[in-house]
Amino acid sequence: MSHKATVWAIQQRGLKPATKIVLWFLCDRHNPDFGCFPTQARLADDAEMSISSLNEHLARLEELRLIHRVRVHDPRTHKRQATRYILGFEDGFPQEPTPETGDGFDGTDEEQDGDPTPDSGHGAISGFSAKPSPDFAQSHLRNPETNLVREPLSKPVKEEEGAQACAAISDQFFGEVL
Repeated sequence: MSHKATVWAIQQRGLKPATKIVLWFLCDRHNPDFGCFPTQARLADDAEMSISSLNEHLARLEELRLIHRVRVHDPRTHKRQATRYILGFEDGFPQEPTPETGDGFDGTDEEQDGDPTPDSGHGAISGFSAKPSPDFAQSHLRNPETNLVREPLSKPVKEEEGAQACAAISDQFFGEVL
């Protein structure tokens, strides 16, 4: 438990109550020496909500730049390991990317005036984002926006009609066979 983290969570304004509860429990699980890496099952149990609801609140906290999730996979087995949550007050919290480059702050005017190319030795060789993505970018969680309820048929099949049709077919079939 980190008192600095829980005080920081209390000071955050403009959050929905359930989102603030998720932030509170994340901060409660924060250890100043080792960081914050509770399981989603533990957080969902603490906050008394489903894991899918928890993920919605975690996504909202990420959008608001209050937390940053670092998903880790074992390079050998590709199994997911504990997610590391970096809280907004921590030193390791990533800086906010600019809309133009997506690579952090703009830099100085001199850095922005030049046209860096790989030939000159200045600038990136790759056009990819500086922030790497995990091996498995697709979410394996259910989409809460989908309706999983099966709609009833427009015209229900009557059992009597189905039974009569089967009886007529079987009589005809067995008559031909015999």
